[in-house]
Amino acid sequence: MSPKTWFSKSLVSPDLNISLRDKEWTIVEKVNEHAFQKEEEDLLEGSAPSYSCTRLRCQSHDPESTPAFVRI
Repeated sequence: MSPKTWFSKSLVSPDLNISLRDKEWTIVEKVNEHAFQKEEEDLLEGSAPSYSCTRLRCQSHDPESTPAFVRI
């Protein structure tokens, strides 16, 4: 059984393209994912909401072929 994730494979799989501003990136691999789930009582006390983020290793489509990490 694969681990739970907030990001579906259809959104962060290798070889998928991401467009950011005027650059196009291809996902090489999903490096990690972090989920920060709050308890309901924390939210009632005014805590920041729950969130999740993932870090992806990407390759640009420009002639220099710049490698980069993208966090979503």
